[in-house]
Amino acid sequence: MNDKNVNALRIGQYNIDTWNNVEKAFKDIFERQYYTNQGPLTNKLESKLKNIFGVKHVICMANETIALMIAAKALGLQGRVLCPAFAPAEIALSIMWAGLEVELCDIDPETYQMSIPHAKDIIKKKQVDAILCVHLWGYHPENEEIKNWPE
Repeated sequence: MNDKNVNALRIGQYNIDTWNNVEKAFKDIFERQYYTNQGPLTNKLESKLKNIFGVKHVICMANETIALMIAAKALGLQGRVLCPAFAPAEIALSIMWAGLEVELCDIDPETYQMSIPHAKDIIKKKQVDAILCVHLWGYHPENEEIKNWPE
C-alpha cells in the first residue's frame, strides 16, 4: 500500500487479547446466553463507540450486510449506488437487497480503492444517486475528494 495510508486502523491479529481474558469472556457469554443483540458486551461496546465518536447513538449490527441494508433504508436511498468493483460480495448484495441498483466502479491499482477518475466518468454518463466508499483492510478511500463533488 502507499505511504498515505500509514496510519490505517490495524485489524485482525493486532487486537487479540490474552487467552485468559478471551476464555473468561466466552465463559461469561455462555453463562449469560447472550450472543448478539443487546447483551452486556454489545451495550458496553456501543457506549464506548459513542464516546469515541462523540455521537448520541450507536447501534451494533450482527454483520455489515444488515447494517448497510438498514442504513440504505434509513437514508431513504433510491436508484443507483456506485461502489468499488473490488470489495466483498456482501457490499453489492446489501445494496441489491435494499432494493437499489448497483453500479460497479474500477479501482485504483495502487490503493485498491475506488478509482476517482473512473467514478467521475460514470457519474457524467449515468444517474448515480449515492456513492458507497468501502474501507478495505483498514485503509480509507479518498473521501474528502468525493465529499466535495456536487450533488
